[in-house]
This record gives sequence, C-alpha cells and structure tokens, in this order.
Amino acid sequence: MDFADGVDDATKQRVIAETDAESQPLRDAKEIKETATGQTVVASAEKLTPTEQKSVVRDLQADPAVVSAEPDTIVHRATAAWQDNPSDSYFSSQWNLRDIDVPAAWKLATGKNVTIGITDTGITSHPEFSGKTGTGYDFVSGDYDRDGTGGRDGDPTDPGVLNSSENWHGTHVAGIAAAKTNNGLGIAGVAPDARISMARSLGTGASGYQSDIADSIVWLSGGTVPGVPRNPNPSGVINASISWPSGTCPQIMKNAIDSAHARNVPVVVAAGNTGTNADYATPSNCLGAIVVGATTTNDIITGYSNWGSMLDIMAPGGAVGAGQVFSTWNNGWSQPGAASYRYMNGTSMAAPHITGVIALMKERNPSLSVEQIRSILYSTGTYNAGYRTVDARAAVAAVTPQYRLEGNIKRFYDANGGAARFGAPTMNELSVTNGGRTQNYANGYGIYWTQRTGAHSLRWGSAIPNAFAAAGWENGWGYPDSEEASAGAGARYQSFDKWFDDGKKPIAFWKSGTGTFTVERRYNIGKYWTSHGAQSGLGMPVSQEKRIGDTGAYQFYRSLDGQWKSTLVMWTPQRGAHAIKQYGAIGASWAAGGRETGKYGWPVSDEYRSGNTMRQDFSKGWSLEYDLTTHNTRAVRS
Repeated sequence: MDFADGVDDATKQRVIAETDAESQPLRDAKEIKETATGQTVVASAEKLTPTEQKSVVRDLQADPAVVSAEPDTIVHRATAAWQDNPSDSYFSSQWNLRDIDVPAAWKLATGKNVTIGITDTGITSHPEFSGKTGTGYDFVSGDYDRDGTGGRDGDPTDPGVLNSSENWHGTHVAGIAAAKTNNGLGIAGVAPDARISMARSLGTGASGYQSDIADSIVWLSGGTVPGVPRNPNPSGVINASISWPSGTCPQIMKNAIDSAHARNVPVVVAAGNTGTNADYATPSNCLGAIVVGATTTNDIITGYSNWGSMLDIMAPGGAVGAGQVFSTWNNGWSQPGAASYRYMNGTSMAAPHITGVIALMKERNPSLSVEQIRSILYSTGTYNAGYRTVDARAAVAAVTPQYRLEGNIKRFYDANGGAARFGAPTMNELSVTNGGRTQNYANGYGIYWTQRTGAHSLRWGSAIPNAFAAAGWENGWGYPDSEEASAGAGARYQSFDKWFDDGKKPIAFWKSGTGTFTVERRYNIGKYWTSHGAQSGLGMPVSQEKRIGDTGAYQFYRSLDGQWKSTLVMWTPQRGAHAIKQYGAIGASWAAGGRETGKYGWPVSDEYRSGNTMRQDFSKGWSLEYDLTTHNTRAVRS
C-alpha cells in the first residue's frame, strides 16, 4: 500500500494494527518490507482468498493516511509448452532468427557493451553463457524460495521449480536473447555479444509475488531497493516473460516500469498465452511496457498469443507442436543438471527476441529513449493482419549511431578541444595491437592511446596520417608519441614508437612539393641526425633511408633554415655515419668524382677544419680540402 506523503512510522504502524484488529480476514498483520518504489508490503499469518483480499483493501483505503492499497498477487511466468526431441542441427533449427533477419542485423551490431536484464526463474550454468553473466540477485520471498536461503540473496541461480513444463524458463529466455555465437556449439542469441544480468523473481512452480517482480525491475534498471546492494552494472533493457490475469495494471508494477523508464531502460514483457485481450493481463496492460505477441513460422499471430491494442510488436514464439523456438535448457529436475537445449513456444519466447533487438539498437545508440525504440520497432516492422512483426536488420539500421567517449581517450579529447576540434565520435573505441586503443571522429581526426605513449591524435586525409596508413597503420610505424607540429619553413612533423615489434621509432616529416619521409631514430643514420641537431641541424628527410646491398645505407636531408641546403648522410658498418654537404665545395667535388663508387669512395669523417682549410676524408685514401682563403678545392692523399 501507499501511505500519504509525510506519514510517519508510528502512524503506519497504527493503520496496520487497527486494520488487523477490525478487518476479520486479517490475522497477525505485520510489515515485511518496503518496495523500491516506496510501497509498504504487509503480510497476514494466513493466506487470504481474493474476496478476503478485496475486503482488507477496502478497510485500508478507508484510512485517510492511505493513498492506495492492492493485493500483492502471487503471479506466474507466461506458461509455455516444450517437447523432448530437439533437432541436433543447432543454428539451422533457428528459423526464428532467420525469420526476423537477425543475421543481417549482426553486420550492424551484436550487442557489445549492452547488458540485458532478465527477471524470471533464475539462470543455470551453460556454455552459451560463459563469460557473459554479470551481477545478479535473488528476489524470491521465503515461501516460494526453494534455494535453501529462505529469502532474498545474491545468487540468481535457478534451483528448479519442480514443474516439468516450467523448469529452467529463465535459462531458455536468456539463450534466445543473448546466447553466444561462433563458439562451435549450440545456438546463437539475438544479441550474442550482450551481457546478461539475471534477477530471480519466480520460485516454486514458476510463481512469485508481484512486489518481488517489481523490485527486480527497479534493481535491474539501476534503482535502489531497500536492503539490497545496488546493481553495479545496470541493464540497458529488461525482459519480463511473465503474465498473469488482472483487469488493471497494479500500481506497484506501474511504478516499477515508470522507474525503469525514467532511467531510459525499456521493459519488454510477454503479452500472455491465454488467447485473450492483453488488456486483461499484467504486465501487458501496464502503460509504458513494450508488449510482445507471438508469431508462427508463417508470420501470423499464434492461437495462444494474447492480442489487442496493447501489443506493440510481434516476434517468433512458435506454434504448439512443430515450429517451436530452440534455446538453452538444463537436464536437471529437482536441481540443476547438465546443460542442454530444448524447444518451447509462447510469448515468453517472443519477448526476448525483441529484448535482443533492442540491445543491438542500444549498441548503436545508448541514448535512445524508450519511445524512440518503440517507434522504430513499429515503423520498421513487417505488417501482417493488423500487427507489425519485428525486422531486426531494419530496426537496427534505422538507429543513428551514437558512440561513447571513455577513459584515457576521452580525457585527451576533452582536454584538447573536444567536439569543437575533433567532432563527435563515429565509432566506439577499438582495441588494436599490443594493448592500444583508437577512436575516430566526425571532423576527420583519430586518437590513439597506449600505456607507453599516452594519447595523441592524427588528422586523417592529411599527408602524415595518409603515409602512416599506407605504411600499415600502427603495425607499420607504431603509435604516435607526439602531436603533429610545425618544423619550420612550412614543414610538419610527428613522431611514432613501435617498441612492441622491431623497436622502430620513426619521425615523419612533410613539406609541400617534397612529400612525406621518415627518419628512423633507432637506426645509425637516424642516431646521427638526432645527435647533429635533428630538424634544427640537418633539417628534414627528403628521401627514405636506402640500403646499398650489404655495404651501407644513405639518406638525403634538406635544411629548414630558409636556404633548403642539401645534406647526404651515409653509413657503413666499418666507418659509421658521416655527412656529405652537397651544397658545399667538398660535396660538389666528391659528386663530380663519382660519389661513393667513384674516385674517393665513402666518407670516413665529417668535414673538419685543418689550419686554413676545411677537410673531409674518404675510404679510398683520399681527402678533399677546401681553402678558406682562395676558395679552391683539391684532392690529396690521406
């Protein structure tokens, strides 16, 4: 029941005590819990008939301290049939996925980074769920809880409900929504990369209190439930394959669904399996829930599916007999046994198809509102006989992606101009080689991050990033360890680090009319360039380093001092690295003599001053001297 605002605990206890004394059906009434949405749950020592419940409700509502009261009805999951002879063809048996074009939807999304919340009979261990199940909770109250704990606890495992047609219902639902795919066994779920959070709310006979179901919905969506630890990983969508007769939506269920929607979490519910108007079943008659009816292999509503204006969308539920839905199961009876698979039918099976499709949609855009989701499901669905059947590919394709910013890349993004500079993200972060992360943005930028280099950006379409891509991306040059910057004289540069493979540490330079070339800092010529002032000394490379057989290597540079002077750095293993100043007299004489294969050979020193001359020594026993007074150059024997 709901008390009026401002009613204190003493008044609440007075109302309960007076009703206990005056209301004939009630025996030893006491408050047993407060629900997540603020209702007080009161229990009688003896169970009341529906007529007695109505009498107590009238007595409670007569007190001015009480706003509303309703029975905490014992409810059941939406019943379904099953058969003991599943096909062993696994994915080929999943007509239901092909029927709504799920495989095509996987090209757009697979449910990554989305948690599917399920309130049901619990879950059992299964290879299809390995590594996929997150935090769960058991909300089943004591008299329906047969797991040995006598009430609520942190273990959502299904202990079995002792009913052959209702055992392992939550396990079957979870498999339809999110079983793994491409794992070499079994089936595929609609959202194979989504995680699963199970809230056990149905116990013996697949029955339970609606207050427990309501609390489980609030908890799965990230809300607070008195006495229950907060869910550390709230769900992005919740599945409730549950249905029970009720002429109106109980206030406690309405509050729970509204609470989830306030956190932008849709609650997907089964329409029910009595073949009647869904207006007279809960929670399908709760405004705001996404209500799912069941179709056959022929895409028509099944004979058992509830119908009417409350239905939002249809999905495969299967017919009785042939054409049922194949999913995860357990071979146990009074306790869990071996993991297995089985066929079932029902709106319970239809609902998790929609839940899975919503998980695909929310991977593309986590900020979708409940009403946007409802509208997209309907507008992209296939029309048939008054209802719309979900088209998974069309629904996912209709979602404009909205990607997340997070972690170290987000910190760099925010600190370096954010959306004004980079634009909105056009993808979620991608894991790349050797622990790296990357993300691209609408204004043409990409950001890379590693633990070693930190975060740095590249402007796709500009010269250095184009060369980076042509060289093999991070597998070619490694990761950027600086921002692109001016090197002077119209040149640009950016450095990279490939520590994880060959240890390369290239710096890329670009200048209009010259192109993009790299200096390899790890190699001998690069070390020479670094030790002689780098771009402030020799300038920028205007060629790549080139090998000359096993003899040596060379690379050309141009100064960035405005004079564009050319220097050639040559290296041999015997003589090390030395520079030829091609713009000077010694360099010109050496070139005229046939360069390294001509008269003089390879340089064995840099230019150095000797008296009134500049001198450089070469490998074939010659030195070239330049007279600083006469400006003449001559060759002498070393």
